[in-house]
Formats: sequence, C-alpha cells, structure tokens
Amino acid sequence: PACGGGPLGGCGTSPFLELPPSYSQLYNMYIHRRCSVCGTCPKQPAVCLLCGAIVCTGGQCCRSGGDDEVVQHAASCGHGACAFVVVRTTTTLLVIGRQHCWWGSLYLDVHGEEDRNLSRGRPLLLALGRLRELQQVWRSNGLRELLYNNQPPFPRLPLMLMPARD
Repeated sequence: PACGGGPLGGCGTSPFLELPPSYSQLYNMYIHRRCSVCGTCPKQPAVCLLCGAIVCTGGQCCRSGGDDEVVQHAASCGHGACAFVVVRTTTTLLVIGRQHCWWGSLYLDVHGEEDRNLSRGRPLLLALGRLRELQQVWRSNGLRELLYNNQPPFPRLPLMLMPARD
C-alpha cells in the first residue's frame, strides 16, 4: 500500500500510518466503522497499521478457507505480514502468514502502564518509544523471529470482547 493511504494520514519514514496522539481519538475514529468484507460493525475491530483498513478480529463472519480476516488482510496488504491495533483492547496484533502474536499496547497512561480492555478509564497517549521499537522490529525484518519466540497458546484468534459493565 502507498504510504499514508489510510485515514490517519501520512507516515513519513515510518512503515506505519501516523497514529493520533490520544487513544480516544483512534477509538472514536474506528469503533463504528464497518468491515469492508462483511459490511458489519465488528464486535472486535482491528485497524491495519499499514493501510488503515478495519477488519474483523476473531469472528467467524469473514473467515475464508480456514483463515481469519487478519490473515487474509495481511496477505493482500502486507505481502503476508501485518500489524493491527485491536480497538477495544488497545493491544497490537502482529501477523505473518498464519502465525500471530500479541505485542502489547502502543498507548499508555501517564504512569507508563497499559490499560488493556480499557478497564481503568484513564487517558491513554501514544507511547513513541514503543512505536519506535515496533518500527525497528518491522524494518529489520524481525517479525518472524518475534512471532517464533512469542507463539500464543491457541491456534486461532479468540473473539475478545470487553467485559460487561454494571
């Protein structure tokens, strides 16, 4: 994909889209967007960091040939490798071929802590150090090694919904 082809703008020397400084901006930008494959608002939307597309994560709606939509999107967008921000959890999902791993969040609170599943409600800001680290892994073609060393205990992506709030 062309650099800056997505709605988050250009990426300069980064392999990824320019991300907004606040997680609430990213969340509001993507939480109600529809999947381009099935046309629904995904229960677990993920934003492709290469092109800005929204894909369904872990659901059955866009599965084809046994592959999740993130695998299919990685094949068409990133020549088999892709990185996604899972909107409802803040985590980063890395995919190469049919392998995947969780990389943590690119957004942290003022104390430098993640807020996975957005349970604490603190403002989250883009962690430039983490973004640079991910960019370095990507540029050095270290994604395959990272995935090999951090294989998840499950073969398919689970549908991770936010816990119900009282």
